[in-house]
Amino acid sequence: MSSSRKSRAAIVAGGLLLPLLSSSASESFLFSVQRSPDPDRGHAKHGSEARQSLRPSSEPFSGLAAGIAAVAAAAGLQGLYKAHAVKSKTAMRALQEAVPESRRRDLAFAGFAAAVSPGLASAEVAAVAAPVAAVAAPVSAKIQRVVVDVADEAELEKEVKFWTKGCQMKVLGQSKDANGNKSSVVGYLDEKDVNSFSLELKVDPSVKTRKPMSLLNWSVMQPTVNALNYVQIGAKESVFQMYDKMESAGGSVMLGDARYMDVESPRGIQLRYAPAGEPFSVTLVSLNVEVPAFDATVKFYERTCGMEEIPYKAKAPVQELSAYLQSPVGGPKLLLSPVPDFRIKERDRDEFVNILLTSPNSQKVADQAAAAIQFGEEEEKAATEREKQAMIARGERVPADFVLKGTLSRPNVDRVGSLTRLNDGVDNLVLVMDTPEFQKSLA
Repeated sequence: MSSSRKSRAAIVAGGLLLPLLSSSASESFLFSVQRSPDPDRGHAKHGSEARQSLRPSSEPFSGLAAGIAAVAAAAGLQGLYKAHAVKSKTAMRALQEAVPESRRRDLAFAGFAAAVSPGLASAEVAAVAAPVAAVAAPVSAKIQRVVVDVADEAELEKEVKFWTKGCQMKVLGQSKDANGNKSSVVGYLDEKDVNSFSLELKVDPSVKTRKPMSLLNWSVMQPTVNALNYVQIGAKESVFQMYDKMESAGGSVMLGDARYMDVESPRGIQLRYAPAGEPFSVTLVSLNVEVPAFDATVKFYERTCGMEEIPYKAKAPVQELSAYLQSPVGGPKLLLSPVPDFRIKERDRDEFVNILLTSPNSQKVADQAAAAIQFGEEEEKAATEREKQAMIARGERVPADFVLKGTLSRPNVDRVGSLTRLNDGVDNLVLVMDTPEFQKSLA
């Protein structure tokens, strides 16, 4: 049998089998592979594959059913791909991970119909395939700005000097808010460029009256870290060539070697310089995330912003188990780094204000966020139930008010005018603006 005929047979089999499977069997497969940071160590072996662990179900024959569900789901997806209902293999992978339970039978039937007749374009097949395909074609968003605050204009001048003289950025814009507080925007590329990124430095007099951040968590006797881990820039210059520029511009070099250099700006913003064979650019933005909420936060950015995890291959070291995400619409990468629980400084007292993303459709990003939040709640319920069953298996009593321990992801979304406002689950404020509206604001 030719390979194409074998593929067709597999697709037909998938289309026939999946609707016959119970939803629990399908769920056993679709929710079985999850990232699992080690809560005792705070990190583990790096990489998305290393973060995955297969959680077998305790139900009889569930392994067999899940295996059949896997084949059927994959076959149904192949059918949709052949019929052009799902436009890319990336979209197929997204569907295989995140297709809602209510649409799994639709997925199988659409795959079956497409397998029987790939050229079929009837209204019936389109009606079934379209809502399924929509799940796999999220609108994406890119990192456009990171906003940080300074106490006054004198501090603003120091900060601008560091980023322009030390990091070789340009002043892209200046403005004042309704209260007369000044802001400066610095970056390498014009903000209309698809790969542009800028840092907005804004005066906020409340900085002077805030309580100082805790530098040590006394309960575990460990130093605390910033929620904004660092902004990374790269260029052709070596670390040694950049050292004097950073120091003379008011920066404080903290550590490094020939591969990288970690620097602190006058305001305390963490910067990493990593040599790269290209002109000056911002290559990534890194956030620290508490281990218990790490998995959910990674998934939130993937599901809400259309970001995709890719391997981290750079020479500069990163925390093991970090998730390295990129957006299909450009911009710096996003590096999420797991840290032990209760080690992040108070977010309402630090210099990090928010991240601004731009997207072709910020309303759809809000819709995706709402769906991601619901999906995450279902996953948390499943994780809670697994932990309860594990406690019972160990002979432990399960309290009536049992909840998972540690910092848990609690994302939310709302619309403020034409702006989408997100809490990514660990209290980082993420604003999403329509790309055309952002471009218009630059005029």
